[in-house]
Amino acid sequence: MYLTHSFVAIKKGTLDYLLFYITEDYVEAQVKLTEQLNPLLEDLGRNLLDKGAVVKAFDRDISDANRELAEKFDQEFTRDIIISINNRMEKPGLLILNSDIQSFNPKEHKWLFISLRSFLEDWGALKVFKMKEFFDILTEAINNGEDLFEEARNYIKMQKAISAHKMIELKPGIFGISWDLKETFNFFKELRK
Repeated sequence: MYLTHSFVAIKKGTLDYLLFYITEDYVEAQVKLTEQLNPLLEDLGRNLLDKGAVVKAFDRDISDANRELAEKFDQEFTRDIIISINNRMEKPGLLILNSDIQSFNPKEHKWLFISLRSFLEDWGALKVFKMKEFFDILTEAINNGEDLFEEARNYIKMQKAISAHKMIELKPGIFGISWDLKETFNFFKELRK
């Protein structure tokens, strides 16, 4: 796992994926949540081996890191804007790229944002075992060389229109994908079979 002051500073190199942990200052201020989530993010990063890396901004650099993303998305990468783009893109979440931020263009590159909100209780506590299970499924798919973006497209083709609509929203002409976490969880479970 990379801890950084700048998302742009992290290079993909030979990795297949970079998984950026996207959050806001107010989330990191929740000490209990951070204490529960950080070890899971560290395990995810360690278990990806040489296939991927988890990237997390230092707590005091979250705003600057989000600003870097804003430049790439041509808009402010804040919770309000994300919700207005697609109400399923709530923070905290994982932004999964197969390029580094420096060369990333959301209109040319594939990307995937998975909101982690579904793993939070109403009072803010983390559903630790569910999160760990999801991270294990994600790790296995990446370590097995699955193309997460292609698998998402294939999954949509195989599903009925109604269930696909629940899981994902694609924007015409843009490779951006946003998944509903509960449906995403089921998708990665299917990858294990």
